[in-house]
Amino acid sequence: MDAYGQRLAEYAKLHPSPLSTGLYLRARARMEDRSGQFNAALDDYTTAIDSLKKAHIDPGELAMTYVHMAFLISNSGSPDQCIKILEQARPYAEASDYALPLYYILDYLGDYNYYSAFQVEDYPKALGYYEQAKKLIEKDRLEGKRADNYAGLANVYYRLKNNKLADHYWHLADSLAQAEGNVNYRYGLYIDKSEILLDQGKDDDAINLAQNAYVFAKETGWPELIARSENQLYWTYRSTGNFEKALDYFEKYSNTRIA
Repeated sequence: MDAYGQRLAEYAKLHPSPLSTGLYLRARARMEDRSGQFNAALDDYTTAIDSLKKAHIDPGELAMTYVHMAFLISNSGSPDQCIKILEQARPYAEASDYALPLYYILDYLGDYNYYSAFQVEDYPKALGYYEQAKKLIEKDRLEGKRADNYAGLANVYYRLKNNKLADHYWHLADSLAQAEGNVNYRYGLYIDKSEILLDQGKDDDAINLAQNAYVFAKETGWPELIARSENQLYWTYRSTGNFEKALDYFEKYSNTRIA
């Protein structure tokens, strides 16, 4: 446990209360979450929520605890259960001046309705959630979330065939992410647009964007992101009929996954 978590643990031991216990367990759950200890993290998030409900605390802090637990569940492959947890979190988020939990809820609901992996693809509904998130960003000046939000808006507008607005938000997102030096955002931005262009039959543009995304992935140094990008290039080249290139990237993807 890091120094912050250790201090919380010591304080909770010396001054036991629903607040100190809840904050300590939430911090411990975050550490367990990051290290892949799913069951331990889930248990600690659950107990932290029970404790914080009894404490005098900003409802936004309680909402954020729900959000962390929901994302843990989503990452384990249960997005529908994640939605149910976010629904529990939302009243607390809306009752607070702390805007970040509500932003995360709205953004996830937008993603859930947009991305094909969730098998919903309700683009007008996704747009509604991204627009709500955009208003929250503007109201509460959540500057660090603009690039992510603009990327979501761009994706939806491309799917709704409003290319003028899509291009507007895509370039805004790219400029912000570039200014921030955020290659993770740029990876997602380029890979998402590559998939859209591939679906539209714009093969060369799709390949170019996927290759740029691969550069960003390698800049992160994160093997999982690099592997995703190589897998995306494999599917992109396979879809365009370039099987030699597809095989090349499939081999890269396999090697990265093994490493």
